[in-house]
Amino acid sequence: MAADTLINPNRINWSKNLSTGTNITLDDGWIKGASFANGTAAQDAVTYSQATMLSTEPSVTVGPYAWCDYVTDGSADDVQIQQAITAESVKSRPRPIRLVSNLYNFSSSGQVVIPYKMILEGDGGSGGEGPINQTGCSGSVIQVYGTSVSPIVMNNGSTVRSISAWYPLQHGNATPDAYPAFISSKPGRAAHLYIRNINVGNAYIGISIIGACSVVDIQDIRGYPLFRGIDVNNILDDSVVNNINFVANYYGGSDKGTVLLTWVQENGYVISAAHCIATRFTNIGAFGYAKGFYGHEIAGNTIADNHFDGCREDIYLDATSDYNIISNNAMTCSRYFGTPLYTGTPAVYIIGNGNIITGNHLYFIQGYGIYVTGGDRNSITGNTIVRFGLVNEATCRAIYVDSTCTSTMVGGNTIDGYDLPNTQGYLDLGTSTANYNNSISRTSAG
Repeated sequence: MAADTLINPNRINWSKNLSTGTNITLDDGWIKGASFANGTAAQDAVTYSQATMLSTEPSVTVGPYAWCDYVTDGSADDVQIQQAITAESVKSRPRPIRLVSNLYNFSSSGQVVIPYKMILEGDGGSGGEGPINQTGCSGSVIQVYGTSVSPIVMNNGSTVRSISAWYPLQHGNATPDAYPAFISSKPGRAAHLYIRNINVGNAYIGISIIGACSVVDIQDIRGYPLFRGIDVNNILDDSVVNNINFVANYYGGSDKGTVLLTWVQENGYVISAAHCIATRFTNIGAFGYAKGFYGHEIAGNTIADNHFDGCREDIYLDATSDYNIISNNAMTCSRYFGTPLYTGTPAVYIIGNGNIITGNHLYFIQGYGIYVTGGDRNSITGNTIVRFGLVNEATCRAIYVDSTCTSTMVGGNTIDGYDLPNTQGYLDLGTSTANYNNSISRTSAG
């Protein structure tokens, strides 16, 4: 190719030089002003274009560099991002809008709205638990200053992926400001929303999807949100919330951070789900929040294969949550700064009917293990509970079913009180509970 050929450096992936046979790296054939030294430029260009068409469309690039399709100004970058989205959305086959690896500033009212079938994507994001800031960012990071609107709003059939958030004014505050969610759905009914590989950073609310939304797919989300990590209300029809990893302990690195950590431990929920039906909540990792999973009037959901550590309540379902499956979760209540954090709260708390609580592993629980109240036909089977009642030994139980519950089944559970006294009542099952084949023991610490 001639020396003056202009190639978008962001499109470098793979291909082959058609005139010489030398391997080069271009992706889907976006070459500006290409010419070939052997005089067969036209035919080669046609062959190249046909040979390199991929199953995915080439993206429209947005960023601070001259070669980008839309060049951001560094102060209100949401304006240029929205321009790219709007221009592409009117096409019959809109291309993804890609934010190249960089830090993007959103103004106090900065917001981008993603229409039907559109994709907003970045170049990945910072991993781990450290801060995402101007000196240490990697990937595509949106830096948010505003408190009035969600920076990213999704419509039906839209996708957001591989983007990170950072709230500079929130960093180190003892009491957080109530920012809107980093990613939210458009008010009203929505369907087929896809959110993947997002680092919500220190957002007050990471992701909020509300309003009769079906087939919502939220996966591969991480960060250290403050008030709510993922807030879903009325999602249904085989929606998925999977592979979530939120850690509150990031805030313990300074004096202000220690105060903020305490606030998060008292107020922060990793998952908050209300009125959700037939949704799978799986592979959620949570450390140091008030609640790992909170469900309000949810029905027919699966809450499985999760790991909650150091939360006040790990799984908490209230206001009559019915016919949910809670299985194969690991729950550990740890201590911060050498002292017990919570007193007497249960690892699993259920108000509802027909729930199945099975195959869970609870260890080092400061209060109750499993606490069921105000429902009937619940099943508590095959759970392992080791060391419970570390605070309030006299009143806490491994499994508690209150007297208002009817037709409850408790069986096949393995309970080890460890160093609690033999007189400790490991089970308190009310008056209408089938109790069978539970293994109860005490392994002395000494």
